[in-house]
Amino acid sequence: MDKKHPELHFSIAGRRKSLVSVEKKILRYFSLGKSLDMIHDFFAFRIILFGDNSINLEKHCYDVIEEIIEFAITKGYSPCERLQLLEVKDINHHNNEYFSNFKYKQFIKDYICFPKENGYRSLHLVLVDTKGRHLEIQVRTLDMHANI
Repeated sequence: MDKKHPELHFSIAGRRKSLVSVEKKILRYFSLGKSLDMIHDFFAFRIILFGDNSINLEKHCYDVIEEIIEFAITKGYSPCERLQLLEVKDINHHNNEYFSNFKYKQFIKDYICFPKENGYRSLHLVLVDTKGRHLEIQVRTLDMHANI
């Protein structure tokens, strides 16, 4: 990343979903008749992008998540198709200029173009290893992170 995007800076942080958020998600899954085995975001890594005002950080979110997917595939991980739940919109047909040529659309929850009602913005990806363990990765800008 440093060589390909020297103007871009980032930090990586882990996060555990709060008990309140876990409870809400479990109740939502029960109400939809979904298996709790489909919940993969109890823990996630957040990649937070920042830099000077001359770069388009939002566009870089898409670049970074694409590079993560391609790197993960070389290490034996597979991206999981995004789950179709209440809040997921049909992102394959929106007109986001950064996302229109993105080859991994079916694996990303795009909360940048489709923010949650509370204003939350981020890109989400779930990877699975050969043993069936899941890992969520979230990519956002520093401004998006500050507004959670």
